[in-house]
Amino acid sequence: MSFSTRDFVLRKTYVVLECIALEQLNARFAAGNNELAAAVRQDQDLQAESDVLQKEIIISMSKDAINRDRVLEGIKRSKLVSVKNARETLQSLLRETFPAYVELAKPQPLNIHQVQMLLADDEALIVFDFDAKSYAWVVTRTSADWAELPISTKDLDTQVKALRDSLTFDVDKPLTRSLLSPFTKKHSGRLLTRSPRKSGYRLSPTEL
Repeated sequence: MSFSTRDFVLRKTYVVLECIALEQLNARFAAGNNELAAAVRQDQDLQAESDVLQKEIIISMSKDAINRDRVLEGIKRSKLVSVKNARETLQSLLRETFPAYVELAKPQPLNIHQVQMLLADDEALIVFDFDAKSYAWVVTRTSADWAELPISTKDLDTQVKALRDSLTFDVDKPLTRSLLSPFTKKHSGRLLTRSPRKSGYRLSPTEL
């Protein structure tokens, strides 16, 4: 794993842990009544129990065949299923009884139309997905488009290292051309960028 990719994974891990802790704290404060607060706490306890069981099962499965306790594994798997069913039942109850709380505690992703409503007429949002094959999506207030990018995660790491070494960023750089070439003619001058995973690089509108 390259330094830039490892650095991103570590940052992402810390962000995820912080978000989980914040979500649990907000959930308890947002509960507002004893019945809801008890249900939220029970849901969190079931999630914690599920995490422990999954970890124990994985540890057991990683042992040599002679040292594995398959009977105990079976018991834990059954318990895991029970915990999962109990949590699904509880979450169904929360959705039916406290829909406003569920909407607050577990908001759903925005659809394209909702994203467009948040953009000004002179703004656009680009989302990147980097892998062996990479893609980009661009959303403006009136349109949405996507394209496959001529760059892989490996290529991205190489070009970003070179970019950091040069301490400059302009439209003539290979990285800029690889990421934004499908959109620069149509949306030049108003590209806001965000990469959701595998790379945390951002481009400023003033640098485009």
